[in-house]
Amino acid sequence: MAPYTWTVREGSLDGPLVMKNYVYDVPEKEPVEGQELYLSNGSGPWRVTLREHVPNVPRSPYNILVVVRVD
Repeated sequence: MAPYTWTVREGSLDGPLVMKNYVYDVPEKEPVEGQELYLSNGSGPWRVTLREHVPNVPRSPYNILVVVRVD
């Protein structure tokens, strides 16, 4: 299956948009809640607090990662 394309939002599902069309750069894996990551736009570090996705639909705009800044 193709990697998921994520819409990344800060703080909540309707929070500010951080990035569209983010693809996690680890083959055969997707980000998980609690994980820290840097986005391909150069921002971060972020901690994933929520992951919502449409099963078996890797390019849905409803695949959302909610993140918070890591200090």
